[in-house]
Amino acid sequence: MTPREFAELDFSQYTLLDLREPSELIADGIEGALNMPVSQGFGALATVPAGKPVIVFCRVGVISEEVAELLADLGHDVYNLEGGYCAYRAVKHEGND
Repeated sequence: MTPREFAELDFSQYTLLDLREPSELIADGIEGALNMPVSQGFGALATVPAGKPVIVFCRVGVISEEVAELLADLGHDVYNLEGGYCAYRAVKHEGND
């Protein structure tokens, strides 16, 4: 999923899975996103709620691509945010220039 597509979504229709570290969320995060830092391992992926499509993101989109594949293997309808949160933030701030 491109950052522009992501920016136009109604986030309430998705489970947002933020893989960044808690220290990265202090500066900038998305309200309602579940935080599952990759530094804590992948065991928590089994607890990702079913019923809504899942959008996975990390800082730049590399790790989240791998996690998206793991979630798909668990049966989730899952999307990776291309370029990660950094790319989304750039698109979000384009409108504020």
